[in-house]
Amino acid sequence: MYRVVFILSIVILAICMSFPSTLVNAARVSDDSFRIEIGQIFERCKGLIAYRSMCTCDSALALLDSSAVLIRNHLGDEDTLLAEAYHWMSLCLHSQGKYDSAAIVTRKMIDIWKTAPGGNHVQILKGFDVLVEGGLRKNDLIRCEQTSEQRFEILDGLPEPLSTAELKQLVDALNDRGRLRVQQSRFDEAIEDFNRGLDLITDDLKEGPELRASLTGNIGWTYGIQGKFAEAEDYITKALEQVRVVHHPKFQHVMQSFSYLSDFARKQGKLSQANVYADSALALSFDIYGFSHPGLTNAYQTKAIVLLDMDSTESALEYAGLAVEVNREAGDRPTNRLMGSLKTAGDIALATGRFDLADSSFSELLSARRSLLKTVFGYTSESEKLAYISQYPPIISTVLGAALENPGPDMRKVAIDMVLKGKGMAIDALASERAAAMCSYDPTIDSLIHEHKIICTEIARLALSGRSGEEDVLMKLDDLYSEKDRLEIDLSVLCSNLDFKLDDISVSSSSVASKLPENSVLWEFVKYHKIDLARLYRGNASLGEFYMAITLSPDENYDFIDLGVASLIDSLIEEYHSIMSVALKKHLESQADASDDQLSEVSAELYNRLVAPLENTLNGIDEVYIAADGAINLIPFETLTNDGERYLIEDHRFVYLTSGRDLLKEKSGSESRDVIVMADPDYLADPAAFPVFTAAEASRVFASRGNREPPECLGSLFSPLPMTRREGQSITHLLEQTDTIKVFYYDSGEAREGILKDHQRAPRILHLATHGYFCEQAQNKSMSNPLLRSGLLLAGANRTIGQLEKVRSDAEDGVLTALEVSGLNLIGTDLVVLSACQTGMGEVQNGEGVFGLRRAFQHAGARSLIMSMLDVPDEATSTLMERFYANWLSGKSKSTALRDASLSILSERRKREGEAHPIFWGGFVLVGDPE
Repeated sequence: MYRVVFILSIVILAICMSFPSTLVNAARVSDDSFRIEIGQIFERCKGLIAYRSMCTCDSALALLDSSAVLIRNHLGDEDTLLAEAYHWMSLCLHSQGKYDSAAIVTRKMIDIWKTAPGGNHVQILKGFDVLVEGGLRKNDLIRCEQTSEQRFEILDGLPEPLSTAELKQLVDALNDRGRLRVQQSRFDEAIEDFNRGLDLITDDLKEGPELRASLTGNIGWTYGIQGKFAEAEDYITKALEQVRVVHHPKFQHVMQSFSYLSDFARKQGKLSQANVYADSALALSFDIYGFSHPGLTNAYQTKAIVLLDMDSTESALEYAGLAVEVNREAGDRPTNRLMGSLKTAGDIALATGRFDLADSSFSELLSARRSLLKTVFGYTSESEKLAYISQYPPIISTVLGAALENPGPDMRKVAIDMVLKGKGMAIDALASERAAAMCSYDPTIDSLIHEHKIICTEIARLALSGRSGEEDVLMKLDDLYSEKDRLEIDLSVLCSNLDFKLDDISVSSSSVASKLPENSVLWEFVKYHKIDLARLYRGNASLGEFYMAITLSPDENYDFIDLGVASLIDSLIEEYHSIMSVALKKHLESQADASDDQLSEVSAELYNRLVAPLENTLNGIDEVYIAADGAINLIPFETLTNDGERYLIEDHRFVYLTSGRDLLKEKSGSESRDVIVMADPDYLADPAAFPVFTAAEASRVFASRGNREPPECLGSLFSPLPMTRREGQSITHLLEQTDTIKVFYYDSGEAREGILKDHQRAPRILHLATHGYFCEQAQNKSMSNPLLRSGLLLAGANRTIGQLEKVRSDAEDGVLTALEVSGLNLIGTDLVVLSACQTGMGEVQNGEGVFGLRRAFQHAGARSLIMSMLDVPDEATSTLMERFYANWLSGKSKSTALRDASLSILSERRKREGEAHPIFWGGFVLVGDPE
């Protein structure tokens, strides 16, 4: 059979070789004759493309390329005949699996049709069809979503009734959007799209039978993914019958249907039947694609997984390897399909105990993912970057699980390097991109940055307004977020041409270990989905979410430690914070320390789960670098104790990082002499409107620097903090003793957010002593962005929160959200001190840290932060901050200065009260550069 295919391909190729000369002659005739002859070429190319041979597609591409040159010379660059040539070229490239090249040509086609007199929405929709299909084949869901939205914008604007061509495009669009929603796990919406498409198909629609088969099969696929195998098999069997009726034995959907049926049979333990279906899928794939096309990937992987279940391990590895090879041969750039095949090959190697093959597969996969991330990050918004990382995480759970189970050095080397390169990838990329933009001195980029800052301010103002739940405000917010995304995409594109790059080649356990000081250790925590490797692809292999720790010493020794089920640790951390909040309230009522047996128990339990398994790395250690993950980000390790008496801070210094990779960052500080100190803001412009407190009430209300009361953490007015003024003035006095520093001090009505936003250059130090807030839950849809649910309160904040007056659209509202902080210019700022409650809190996202003020200030460019993990008392915080600055300015490192300040308060309270509760000395931690 395949010999016949080859001979036919040669014959067709020989016939087509005569056309280039005909085209040359056509360039000398009239426009009408020229168009007729070019049209004949397109018809012949259409036949070549439909034949699906790599050889015939190459012939078609050569003809189309020659045609395009002649069309440009004869009719110009904007003629619709050139658009048609691009359309057929894109289909040809698509059929060869060259989806990126197809997308480039398709966009050229769309641009021509958009500018053509009268336009042609059907042709434009055909272009979007190719783009969406290519994105689905590559699993590039971000671009698919964007293109699908553009497609439906056109379709929704068409007048009723639709023409046959328009109806076909609508059904195609629903089919593609349904497939996209399946990959997004939006199953009910997907089935709704598929059924709507079926309802629209009419008898006079020429492509109706094929579309009906495709939609029916996709419904079966969707049910199968959900484990509803009876429904799945029923729909897919119907789809196969529909295809046979219309005589499409080579229709691609048949091959996909057999793959689905194989997978469903395998999951039900019907291995012989699954193997028959897998062979059918593979035979049809050869018939459709030939022998070296990425379209074979799914069939090869289906066969490999069936063979694995049948314990034919060597054959399983062979077929998994073939899936990788056809993708390698498809181009010199990594694709999502290549990454998928490498993941499958690596997993099968792990399941069969072939760690050597797994090492090479996962190493190549991780390299491909990072290479593709660099490309994706060059044209996407921040939300799209995070979505892409979520879909294609740079940390692979099966690799971590294998590193725990297999003590071999190769697998563990792959795993530790993967973690060091993968954690916090998005925030590093965004911060680097922003630094490149801020330092570009490009007027266009400066204008975009300024516009972006204005948009973020407007989003924050609307979200915090009293009308934030109203429909017109929500619509306005949607528009603002769309504009924000557009600006971020433009900045990404412009910055990709600057020095910005996501370069992690030098990141390894060796390079990170070389940056660890003597007598220090790195604890890298990872939250991951644990898989039973022995059951991989064999039923339910999931064991749930777990934590592990990877320890690294300066002499490059590292180890992997399983810390257990994540939910248990997370619940302990939640209980820890609840106890701390209650303890502060008790203190404010009695103004005295009180024994807290419950805290001792929870602290000891956290110590046993997080510290005890790593204790052997603490011998002779002065400084511990902690790169946390998950809820572990929210624990100040300094406050943990296993006996209720001696705390970890008494034996070690702690520095917090996003990833051990942070140690490799350049330490060039700001040349600025500026220091900004803000303290004791006037939260209310009209003091008479502030509630009247009794002396006892005032001593309690004024004594805490935060507000975290559910359900509305911004539901009440904020009180003055008298000790913050003393703190700000004392720190200013200390800093002014240094000749190299120029202090800008602001309090009362001058402590405005506009001062920070309008400051011309990044300060060397930024100190903010005020109230902080963190909302654990979104109070309404407008507050769903976690960067709006944490922030700092500055002058005038109570006017906004209390809705005492309508804030002008051009005025600052006094609430400095994390979203607005991310737009500040702090490139090179040596230290930011957030002397307020809960400034280290936020929404935790695995691998990407805490989405709140911490992330915002890092995004803005700050090298290090001092922030609070707890609700903190006003007076003790003021004392801590004064002592920290005195220590630091005397020549101590930041980490030593903060620890010594904390220890001095701990010691004093222990002598005076008999014990020292952590709320007085343990709430603040250092993140970033410890020097």
